[in-house]
Amino acid sequence: MKNQFPSNVAVAAIVLSLCSAGAMAGPLSLIGDTDKSPITYKAGEKMVFKIQLLEDESKPVDGRKLKWERRGDDQKTENGKAVSSAANPLTIETSIAVPSIRSECANKI
Repeated sequence: MKNQFPSNVAVAAIVLSLCSAGAMAGPLSLIGDTDKSPITYKAGEKMVFKIQLLEDESKPVDGRKLKWERRGDDQKTENGKAVSSAANPLTIETSIAVPSIRSECANKI
C-alpha cells in the first residue's frame, strides 16, 4: 500500500473495531492506505481509504467482522459493517466538505 496514513495528517477520522467469536493465533493489527497523499485532498473531493486486517503484523485475515466509522471536521459521520478479506482490503469511499487536518484512529476490540 503506497500512502500509509501519517500519524497526524489525515483528512477524516476512520475508526474500526473488530469483533469475532473465533480465537486467533497471533495479535491483530490494521494497516491503512489512501489512493493518494492524504494532505493533497481538497474539500469535497472523493477520498478512498483501504484498510487491511493482519495477524502477526503480516498475514491478511479472512472472515472477521469489521465495523467502521468516519468522522470529520464537517460534523458528518458515516459508518458501516464489512467482513475482512485476505485477498482484498476493505475500501471506504467518502469526502469531507471542509478543509481539515485530522488524525485517524483504528481500534481493535
